[in-house]
Amino acid sequence: MDYILEDTPMPDELVKTVSGTELFTQTLPQVNPVSNFPVQQINNNSARLVQHSRTAFPYQRQLKQRHNLRAVPVTSVAYTFKEESSTFYVYGMERKVYSPDYPHRCCWGCNIL
Repeated sequence: MDYILEDTPMPDELVKTVSGTELFTQTLPQVNPVSNFPVQQINNNSARLVQHSRTAFPYQRQLKQRHNLRAVPVTSVAYTFKEESSTFYVYGMERKVYSPDYPHRCCWGCNIL
């Protein structure tokens, strides 16, 4: 189960595929929710996910649970090309690029793609 707090139009699936900075990791027979993170949405969804995992498999034996909180950098870049303005995103420690509106789709276009 995942929860991704992301405020750009970039698809959440892209954030799952890159690395970030590990902020919190807990591996126990039964994990506790994060409750003191500065972003309340993280605290709320951590509690929701932990509660869901406690009731989702009532007839299964749980050996261990793992709870991870990861920060993935996402940078929004606004640009203008031939009088057309748009935005692209650089994300993850690998610095991958998401640019759905990039005008050229060929190799001689943007050298960061």
